[in-house]
Amino acid sequence: MSERSIVGEYQGFAYELTWQATGHNLNEYQVQTRVLGVIEHIIEQFDAQNEFSEVSRFNQWPATEAYVLTRELEELLNYGIGLYEMSNGDISIFTSNNDSSPADIEIANHLVTKRDDSVAVDLNVLIEGYIADRISDLFQLLRVSDYQISINGATRLRAGGRHQQRFGYEINAHPHVIQLGLPVNQALAYSTFLGYESDTSSIVSIIVIHENAAIARGLARGLMNGTKDSAKTFVQDNRIPVYLIVDENGEEKSYTNAQFREFLS
Repeated sequence: MSERSIVGEYQGFAYELTWQATGHNLNEYQVQTRVLGVIEHIIEQFDAQNEFSEVSRFNQWPATEAYVLTRELEELLNYGIGLYEMSNGDISIFTSNNDSSPADIEIANHLVTKRDDSVAVDLNVLIEGYIADRISDLFQLLRVSDYQISINGATRLRAGGRHQQRFGYEINAHPHVIQLGLPVNQALAYSTFLGYESDTSSIVSIIVIHENAAIARGLARGLMNGTKDSAKTFVQDNRIPVYLIVDENGEEKSYTNAQFREFLS
């Protein structure tokens, strides 16, 4: 097996991929072509700023009619609802007004109905991670078992193995480097945010591990943009693996939960 990699940027999305070439004959150029196709498709369909995107059509759809969902839009809406519920409303994809919530839409049988014409969503909090998830799906179709996919810091990775149960992995949580032991033969995702990427200066850095990169990215971005206290409460009250470093009166303190500590090597 030989390790291959591509690095680049497309419409504001920086991507970095490494993988072990095994059962397919695609070279770096062919993989990059497919990766750019995935990025372009997600941007075209789910960027709320694009008036012709699918999410824009949904936002303009009247409440009197059910909207037929594609698999991807239904998945993203359900991810957004999950984020809202996990964060007790602190992380929301709803943009119409401050009172909007998952109760304002009803999803059933691949149809969605809005309670009010003004209900609108912005899925950008999920997009970086969702791109990583879709590229991961592509690699699995190509039977690539060892890979790492990073889109603007939203990362999806998998390591194959027969004898060992875990593989060592490092994550930069400035000013620290966290040593993890991740399970082999299982796709996982994580997202990091550093303090300089947000106006919330009291949060130094945050790491969220999840089974998919869209949720990991949405949680990391949402918690970083929230308050220090709400982030600490989330770490204490949720079973999602989170590592948090905050500035408390000029002293850095770290907070984590039992679920994250299971990955520490």
